[in-house]
Amino acid sequence: MRPRVWIAPVILLHAGLAAATGLEDLRAALEKLRAKEPVHARITQENQGEFDDDGQKRTRQGRAAIVAEDGGIGQPLRLVYDDATLTQAAREQAGRRDSRGPGDAVRDLDALKVLDLLRPAEKLLEDLTGAQLVSEKTEGAGTTAAMRVLELTLRAPRGIDQEKGFKVARTAKIWIDSGGNPVSSQVQTHTEVRRLIFKVRFDITEKNTFAAAAHRLVVRTRQTENHWKASIFAEGSNRSATTVEIVE
Repeated sequence: MRPRVWIAPVILLHAGLAAATGLEDLRAALEKLRAKEPVHARITQENQGEFDDDGQKRTRQGRAAIVAEDGGIGQPLRLVYDDATLTQAAREQAGRRDSRGPGDAVRDLDALKVLDLLRPAEKLLEDLTGAQLVSEKTEGAGTTAAMRVLELTLRAPRGIDQEKGFKVARTAKIWIDSGGNPVSSQVQTHTEVRRLIFKVRFDITEKNTFAAAAHRLVVRTRQTENHWKASIFAEGSNRSATTVEIVE
């Protein structure tokens, strides 16, 4: 009977060490994939949105492309916008009116968004601060393309976690290869904001695919869906698809 008493703790200890390994491998790989070399990329984004505001249905669509030159950490980021696209976007009315122009996509492709696309290793390392590993499993075991899948809970984005009336829950699934390099990810964020009797809810899903280019990690594709509802008065959804093409 006595050996049985020790079996469970030993198994649990071994499982805990194995579970920590994938997250440690990911962090170590991301440190090596920081943006230290310059990169030149063309970024394209398409946006779609629908919402119902007190019975009025609206739709918005937009597409825009920019060229980005990132010198790496400590170096300038340069964004080049097409003049015709900027002129057309400036004529559009921002907000919830119907739109079929590039305005929404142009506004999304700002410096912070582009840095997130071209320096995702830094962003992932920040997100992993305080992350808790829920589970780790292997997909495609026995094949050369076998990957580990990490399921995590993440902290609220910096700043929001200090706001009163905000309730945020974030979870992530990250697929890594045998070397710990991230291949793809899916992050889900549920946010509720309460102000007096009003409540707004956001459910955001972000899916990324990654690749190594210019000795750094970059986002190759990103798909984002945001479903929101403001009490009983308004609700809607926004979707965007972003592609990053490295220019040699």
